[in-house]
Amino acid sequence: MKKKIIGFFASIFIVAMFAVPVMAASPNKVPVTAYITTVVPDFTNLDIRETDGVMHIENLRLTGGIVIFPEGGAIPLAVGAYVDDPCEGLYNPKAGMSVYTFDEIWTLDDGIDGTFVGTIHVKITGNLLTFTFDTMEAYVILHGTGGYEGQVLNLKMDWDTSDPATYGYTGTWLKP
Repeated sequence: MKKKIIGFFASIFIVAMFAVPVMAASPNKVPVTAYITTVVPDFTNLDIRETDGVMHIENLRLTGGIVIFPEGGAIPLAVGAYVDDPCEGLYNPKAGMSVYTFDEIWTLDDGIDGTFVGTIHVKITGNLLTFTFDTMEAYVILHGTGGYEGQVLNLKMDWDTSDPATYGYTGTWLKP
């Protein structure tokens, strides 16, 4: 009987040893909110063609500012600029829906030589070209280069124009 009790407690101890590291939050996984501070469209090379009422948008370029805060924090972790080039997608005026893909580069002004690069997938109710839309869902995965090598920004935006306070990405900054 004593062997069974000792075996039972030993097995619980072993399971607990393996479960604790999995349950602990990673100190390198920083919850963040990233806010777009400015948006500057560049229509210089914009190409729009129409097929069966659907607009194909190519070579739109957007630039602007970005600020990254730790979750619930008042002091930014980083401030910088972003470039979406090219921004390409489809807009269906009948359905009022747009789907875009942005090749994104974030350059942060924090003294580290490097950038974050990746792709943003965006779904909009409305028209991005005229900035007349009601909702926007965006999914961002950016990988660090240079001094940010090995770091990842994984963000999501659910933006509803009836609530402007929601204009920001939330997610994590994974640091090595």
